[in-house]
Order: sequence, then structure tokens, then C-alpha cells
Amino acid sequence: WSWHGGDRRLQELPLPALSGEHQLMNAAAAIQVLQAVSDRLPASEPAIRQGLTSVHLAGRFQYIEGDVPVLLDVAHNPQSVKILADHLALRFQNHRIRAVFSIMRDKDIEGVVERIKDRIACWYLAPLAMARAASENELMEVMQRLSVSEVRCGFPDAARAYAAANSEAQEGDLVVIFGSFFLVSELLARIA
Repeated sequence: WSWHGGDRRLQELPLPALSGEHQLMNAAAAIQVLQAVSDRLPASEPAIRQGLTSVHLAGRFQYIEGDVPVLLDVAHNPQSVKILADHLALRFQNHRIRAVFSIMRDKDIEGVVERIKDRIACWYLAPLAMARAASENELMEVMQRLSVSEVRCGFPDAARAYAAANSEAQEGDLVVIFGSFFLVSELLARIA
């Protein structure tokens, strides 16, 4: 891909190491920022190329291989969840998706679930020990309104929700953990 801004052009750049087509827009924005501050913080073309190929963001499309592979993503609003759903459709179209899910009650829960529900075969509602987190009852109400029928709940904590998704998974399944930075952080510490 190529980037140009002002009088600077960068040709045949490597794709960003982060997954998702939207990362090209993010990379272009980052290069534009570097261009804007180049008088105070110059970045050479080799440094930009290295940055593109070595960038890492824990919890964003983070794939962990295993008997049951896991994809962790901090998507927590309808826009970011649509990107996650598109990524799943593109990269994991032949996988049955088991989602370990929790979200804060001040988010657009219905909009989030609506954007991805057709990609998820089974939901595992993961409780978080914080007042701001949506309760199991709140999540179940959304699931019922949106006619989502394959939902597992009643877990004492997020770790047990993940364990259930992992143990029920069959060959070809993918466990996706998403909906909250807190959920992804908690389970990433256990899995990685």
C-alpha cells in the first residue's frame, strides 16, 4: 500500500501487523501524525516500515492457538463489533463461534449484540465483579429481545464462563472473548 501527504510519499509499505482491514486507515492516520510532528520528532521511512510490521496491541484481534483457538477483542460498541463480525466472517467463516461475553451497562448492548449475533453459535455470559458491568439479567433481556436462543449463563465468574466455552467446543470451533476491556484483560492474564 502507499501513503502520501503534503510533499511526502511512501510507496510499497508493508501491511500493518495488526489484523483487520481497518488497520490500514489507522496506519495512515499514524503516519499523518508523524508527518505533522516531524519537525520535533522525525521518523525515517525505515522506522515507519519497522513500526508497521512490529506493532502489537494486546487484546485487539489477539489470536491464541491451541486445541481450541481463542480470539480476544476489546470491541465494546456497535462500530468496533461490526469490525469484529466482519473479521470473523472473512477469516473464520468455517468455524463455529462460541462467544464469552460481558459488557458495561452504559454501552449500547443491544446495538453490540445485533451487529454480531448472526456470527455467534453460542454465548457464554461472563460476570464481572464491578457495579458498572451489565448483570446477567440485563444481558438475558437483550438476548431475548433479539431472539438469541443459544445462551449459557449462571457462571460464578468469567473464568468459569471461558472454561465452559472451552470444554463444550468441538473441532473447528473458535472461542471469541469480547465486549469489555475488563473481561479481555482478566481472561488474557489466564490464557496467555
